[in-house]
Amino acid sequence: MHNINGFSECCMSGTAELIRPKDCHEYSFINHYDMELISIGIDKGVMKEIIDFVELSPDTVDKSEFPPQITYSPAMAEKLTAELSKIGTIGDPRKKRTYAKAVISRLVLEMVQTATSPIKIPYWLENLITEMNKPENFTAGLVRMLELACVSQNHLNREMKKHFGLTPTEFINSKRVVYASELVTENKLSVMEICGICGFESPSNFYYNFRKIFDCTPNEFKKKAKNQYTEKYDNYGEEKPPKMFYNYKYRAFSEVFFMNIIHTDSFTANVLAYAPSLICIDINDGKTHANSKAILPFGETESKFTEVNDGFIFGTDSLSAKILKSTGLMTFFGNSHALTSCTYSKSSNTNGFELNISVTDGKHIYGLGQDNDIAFGRLDRRGTVRDMLTGQRINQNHVTADYPIPFIISTGCGKPYGIYLDNTSNLNIDICCERSDNIRISAPDGACRIYIFSGDTIPEIVCKYSEITGRASLPPLWVLGYMQSKCSFWNWEEIDDVILTFAKKHIPLDSIVFDFDWAQYFNNYKWADRWEGKSAEKMKYYREKYGIHFMASNSGPMLKEDSDTFESAVNAGILAHDTEGNTVTCGHYSGKLMDFTNPETEKWLSPQIEKVMDDGIEAWWLDLTEPEGDAENTVYFEGSRGEVHNIFSNAVSDTYHNIMKKHSPEKRSFVLTRTGTAGIQRKPTAL
Repeated sequence: MHNINGFSECCMSGTAELIRPKDCHEYSFINHYDMELISIGIDKGVMKEIIDFVELSPDTVDKSEFPPQITYSPAMAEKLTAELSKIGTIGDPRKKRTYAKAVISRLVLEMVQTATSPIKIPYWLENLITEMNKPENFTAGLVRMLELACVSQNHLNREMKKHFGLTPTEFINSKRVVYASELVTENKLSVMEICGICGFESPSNFYYNFRKIFDCTPNEFKKKAKNQYTEKYDNYGEEKPPKMFYNYKYRAFSEVFFMNIIHTDSFTANVLAYAPSLICIDINDGKTHANSKAILPFGETESKFTEVNDGFIFGTDSLSAKILKSTGLMTFFGNSHALTSCTYSKSSNTNGFELNISVTDGKHIYGLGQDNDIAFGRLDRRGTVRDMLTGQRINQNHVTADYPIPFIISTGCGKPYGIYLDNTSNLNIDICCERSDNIRISAPDGACRIYIFSGDTIPEIVCKYSEITGRASLPPLWVLGYMQSKCSFWNWEEIDDVILTFAKKHIPLDSIVFDFDWAQYFNNYKWADRWEGKSAEKMKYYREKYGIHFMASNSGPMLKEDSDTFESAVNAGILAHDTEGNTVTCGHYSGKLMDFTNPETEKWLSPQIEKVMDDGIEAWWLDLTEPEGDAENTVYFEGSRGEVHNIFSNAVSDTYHNIMKKHSPEKRSFVLTRTGTAGIQRKPTAL
């Protein structure tokens, strides 16, 4: 929270602010997550030169009540940080001064051009935060917070989200966890006693929130925190948690990027050229979004950027865009030949947006992955509406899952083009159904990063798409042979009979699949007693004698409480939770959902899977990875359900591949799973 000139505002990630000599300001904290503060000191003389250079009136900067500020998207903030890094690497003082003036001049100009007054935090909310800093209040939880606020829960939720980007529950749990960390280091109470004192209703909720903030369990915290208390918090009057857990620092600089930022009446965007026939328009809405991880990292290519009377022209000789200032209309050209045009608009009552892309009559539209509603087995999407959500719809008599890929290819007007929207939410895409000349993409939330491809042929467009999202990987050769699966093999005698029957009849057999119930308990990754401890010996024998490989299935990314590994999963903090901090039950078999977007999940799972692979399992059949049945209020390590649901299966697949490659680096890994989205093809995964 930034207290500036008598007002309080919440600084979101990516906010840049020009603090002037007359400004009186300080920072305080409403949560205890790591943060980075980049401070750039500018000499008064240099600042005067910058203001003169960008032709600003000194009054524009100095006379306003609040300092100019701008909030960048995460990608743009990271690139600006990298660009500023070069200042510290230039040895020649004259060159350093010149470069610094050029970079900071653009930053100052963008701040002034987009400057808005800070959103003042209401007085009642400031007082509420002060009161809720007291242990007797935050341990009492949401009920106490509502009593002190004297407003409805819906109104409190809106105001907390608006000003702090937190729900009341997230704020309360942050306070509780920091209080718990102090009690843990005193070493006078057990962890379970501390859990109750701090107001947590269940140990799993306590462990999950503790790990979320401190990245370790309470017992690990106790060991690491010994003798590491240091200075005081000026704004709290409380002891500061160990430095290793609370990170308030100045960031070091590394490489440099140059950005082309445009401002229209409809949006602000960063435009980039990644290849002669690939450009990106990253529309900045000032919020943090889940990372799709679909786009591979790659550098920029040489491009041209020109500001004209009515807008901007950006791109390369092969692909360019003209963007109008007044309307934000984006028109794309391939080798000076018009491809299509697109408009962007914010949704009036949600966090979402809408794109409308013009389409020439009679042209074909391909892409969007597989769906079972309308276009099952159909290539041309024209005249259809696509709901982009991973999942299997057995109740519609379609047992093949949906794979949402937000990428379209149009045969165009004499020249094909492709558009990929790097957005992970549940998009609704109307392809010339409502209007025969228009594609409407409605996004409930998430980023608006538009990648445009041009080429002479459709295979060229597909090639460019796979270049930025990843080429398909080769699976092991045996995967292309015959797999024998059954629901379920009950013991090794049944499998012996199957293998010997195939051999007797001279039928090729490349692999055997153990279906979902091979394990002792629901996903505890230990062989059930009925296998009589023979699995390692048997698989080794059949692999050497008949060349047969073995794959194991699971019951989904869930655990049941009767599993002997459940308690360790709770302690590791790898279970998904809802907005109230409760674990999430879902899936056909009603287990507790593991959060595969949490990096700790791989650490927890790795030793368990490796033991089974030591026995001879070489690949994995992953079920229910949509994930099936996660509630709307599910909260993942990497974001909300709306942002994460579509990329969850990718995260599950990646985790298993990582473990397999670590276990057997000389072998090709393989995963068979039910659904996925863009980027899942980079590792050998079959859907």
